[in-house]
Amino acid sequence: MTLSFSGSSSFSVGMEMEYQLLEHDSLDLTDGILPLLERVSEKQNIKPEFIQDTVEVASSPCEDAPALDQDVRSLCAKLLDQVKPLSIALAGSGTHPFSQALATITPLPRYQLMQASYGYSARTQITFATHVHIGVDDGDEAIRLMRELKTLLPLLIALSANSPFWRGYETGFASYRRVILASSRTYGQPPDFSCWRSFAQYVEQCQAAGVFQNINDIHWDIRPRPKFGTVEVRVMDAQSTVSEACALAVLIRAMVRYVRGIRVMPESRQLHALPWWVHKDNCYLAARDALEAKLITGPDGRWAWLRDCLEQLLDVLHQHMPGEERKLFAPLSRNLAENKLGYQRQRNIVKKGGTLSDIVKEQCT
Repeated sequence: MTLSFSGSSSFSVGMEMEYQLLEHDSLDLTDGILPLLERVSEKQNIKPEFIQDTVEVASSPCEDAPALDQDVRSLCAKLLDQVKPLSIALAGSGTHPFSQALATITPLPRYQLMQASYGYSARTQITFATHVHIGVDDGDEAIRLMRELKTLLPLLIALSANSPFWRGYETGFASYRRVILASSRTYGQPPDFSCWRSFAQYVEQCQAAGVFQNINDIHWDIRPRPKFGTVEVRVMDAQSTVSEACALAVLIRAMVRYVRGIRVMPESRQLHALPWWVHKDNCYLAARDALEAKLITGPDGRWAWLRDCLEQLLDVLHQHMPGEERKLFAPLSRNLAENKLGYQRQRNIVKKGGTLSDIVKEQCT
């Protein structure tokens, strides 16, 4: 049976935010998800993840970003009420900067199968992300957006980078989360598909060959979610504040508006088809160097500074942000202008003599 796509309201938006569960006094990661779930009533929106030191806050589908902001703030407030009696704190960043322990896998059937497939690496993939869903009309549109948004993913990686420290070390990467996940079978850049039918055939063939059980096991940087009728962008580190996470959702929504507008405004096209190796290398460079990265802009070796590319794109995208959404984007825009993005704040704490524990304190919700 051919995989079907359940279209949803165009430009509707949803978000999943993964938070670290911390022992309140030591600020180290703690396997707190099972006792937490016993207390939670909003089980559709506050969920377990692959590892037990993570909790996921998943919004409902929202018509616009202001509604999303209100929804996730309400969920986070309820979550905070539930973790306090357990002496658990919450923190938002792509990695925990000093924790040394291996992960404990959440005892759910799907996650246990993943652990068997990943082997030892399953217990080292201790990372935390922000995922944004944008509603689209049909599968063909989802595949087109997935294909054309790939060029913009390095800019999102740089803006959201929030994981320069890992197991007590400065990694040299602004987003080390991506390095940790690189060993996963279906992580990273997706292949290009011409239409929904070709993607559905890919899924069917992979399921028949035992590559994965279902579409949820595809962990690409951007993927279609046929059950929800969305395109899901997955390249971003977990953010330290709800404001920063919602600002990323605003930006991605504007990116989708822009890319869809190209269909009727060909003269505005700023997206260029590039070979797969260019996309792959640009994402690597963005994860390592963030705003200071040099992006390859053509297969002939042309390049440009990521910061310049980002500024040019933001000039264009502001016209695709409704007034209320521009207000929600303002905190991230301000952090960008003041060199206070997540990875920059973490490094500045250490440069000023602070400890890795001080970093975690700054990230606690």
